Amino acid sequence: MLVDEKAFRGGTFSTPTGCYASHSKSAFRMPIMLDYVALDTGLCSLKAIATSGASTGPDRLGGEPMRLAIRWAGVICALLIAWWAYRTFGQRLDLPTDRDRFIYAVATQFREPGLCQKISRYAEGSGGGTLGGLPGYNVSYLQSNCYWNLAAVLHDPSLCDKVRPISKGFLDGSKYNPAECRANRASGIGVVDQHTIVAMMRKLGYVDQEIRDFRYGGEVGNAVYGAYSQLRKDGLFAERIKAAPTFDEPLRPDGIRPANELEYVYQMFAVDTNDSTFCGKISPNAQAERFNHTTFMLRVGCNRSIALNSRNIAACEKLPARGNLPPGVSDAESRESCTFFLGRIRPDIDTHVRYGPAFPPTFLSFQKALQELGYDLTFPVTAGDYEFYLQRLTDTRQPLMAAPRAEFLRRVAAME
Repeated sequence: MLVDEKAFRGGTFSTPTGCYASHSKSAFRMPIMLDYVALDTGLCSLKAIATSGASTGPDRLGGEPMRLAIRWAGVICALLIAWWAYRTFGQRLDLPTDRDRFIYAVATQFREPGLCQKISRYAEGSGGGTLGGLPGYNVSYLQSNCYWNLAAVLHDPSLCDKVRPISKGFLDGSKYNPAECRANRASGIGVVDQHTIVAMMRKLGYVDQEIRDFRYGGEVGNAVYGAYSQLRKDGLFAERIKAAPTFDEPLRPDGIRPANELEYVYQMFAVDTNDSTFCGKISPNAQAERFNHTTFMLRVGCNRSIALNSRNIAACEKLPARGNLPPGVSDAESRESCTFFLGRIRPDIDTHVRYGPAFPPTFLSFQKALQELGYDLTFPVTAGDYEFYLQRLTDTRQPLMAAPRAEFLRRVAAME
């Protein structure tokens, strides 16, 4: 195709390399290749088309068909820009708060889909986890992750109706949709962040003393018992217990009372050292309480634990006879039951069963007993203590945890 002399004599002409190139006004014809009209050659070629089409008519370079092509190219570009703007700015995606992450972890650990709705609607999730590298699983809403995982765990496809896809910029989360959710079989659970668990639990109204008591009562290897175990290996500790006051007194049927904190420690030291001498410092009227809230007479329990742990039938003689059981003592704790039980056990076989000791009922009572013996120990509550509390609450096999579990979930559901 050619540009004629009149069209060229305007003084400037669009060229591929310079856009606006000066030229002399001498008459000549310039060849322009039709391939040069391709849209991907830049703005300069579009200017050449527009200039040529305006001066030569429909049968020359461009003309009306080319102007239509340019218009359509502009429409396509505008649509692409609009699509990109929507992907980048149109779909809302917020950073998750500590509250969002905490609720997600609780909902998935406790298998409570009703808590998923408490997560902020637009909080960003973790993507697809192991699926995150696959197309369509690069980004997600945290609330959708919650419903997605619980739908698989609980085998409840109705939860998939609440899963929402999200795509943001280069990240594609289109596979997070109800249909893909129903086909999913994999699941995951959230983990409470160690850095925020203490703050979140305090926000729910839990205090350190409550958590400390719970952990103290929930495991033998708690911090206080660990400190006591170290102390009792010291000869000075034994001397202090020997020098501590005795609570021995006559047995009175109407004199049953709760055991005090020192009596608990006497019993612990006696059982741990297999020395029944320290059992004699406990009142025969002192009643103890186990962690499951059942009661027993502490002095009887002290002697019985030593007899069974040492497999010493002679030690059973310190237990009351079956025909003269004091109030609060069962037949299983009688002298005859102890003798019969040990008579059936071969001394050369280790059953790995340890009887006792019983612990003071609360952390503070144990701490107070140690203070009375001259040891002032402090034990700060850590994130691990709160994690232990949540772990025990998730164990539905423990009947005693049903009420604390329900109370905890009630507080989370009311969380602002």
